[in-house]
Amino acid sequence: MKNNIVRVVLALCVAAPFAHAQDLTIDDFTTGKSAVLKYKGGATNTGTQTGATAHLIGGTRTTNFNIATNPLQQTSTFQFRPDGKHNQSAYIHNVAFLVGSREDMVYGYGAPMHADFSSYSGDPNGLIRVNFLGLTGDLNFNIELFTGTIYAQGGCNITANPAPFSIELPLSTFVDNGINYADINLIDVITQSGSQIGGIEFAVTSIEVSKTPKPGALPCQI
Repeated sequence: MKNNIVRVVLALCVAAPFAHAQDLTIDDFTTGKSAVLKYKGGATNTGTQTGATAHLIGGTRTTNFNIATNPLQQTSTFQFRPDGKHNQSAYIHNVAFLVGSREDMVYGYGAPMHADFSSYSGDPNGLIRVNFLGLTGDLNFNIELFTGTIYAQGGCNITANPAPFSIELPLSTFVDNGINYADINLIDVITQSGSQIGGIEFAVTSIEVSKTPKPGALPCQI
């Protein structure tokens, strides 16, 4: 776990749908369906889902699930689950008891991606928002943006919250090594258990770039 990440104490947030015309969707999980992915171990458990670029930036989502420790040999499960009928599309994450894990969701491994975030990075309110349905325990959360091999990173530690909530990563607080925000080639969304006993469960309903802070959203920054 990264030591330079600060802890965010979460409170209940407004759960109503929230969108603005200038928001850019990274992933709303309405496309890119997967089966229930089941793993007991291994550093390399990879897969790729594809979908419409209006809902899945770059058209591909490449994932890796690294199961670092699993003394009881329990099964951890993950799923990308479109459910437009009930408005419950989500990435569902269930890590087993005593399991240490890291999950990477990477956008841009498919067709060359040249996403333009410059209008957001140039705005004082520019941010990346992540909308959760809930979280059962401590989670280390990071997002890395790349132009080639150069990257910028933002993140925080998040505590449990039994209700829907949103976190916002201000682009102005990213540790930036010199990326070109007009040419983002790859995005890596990283989650790691912050709990000493594992067992972390959560669901994410969408990830988006915005210039408009959401009322009740919680700051997530280094």
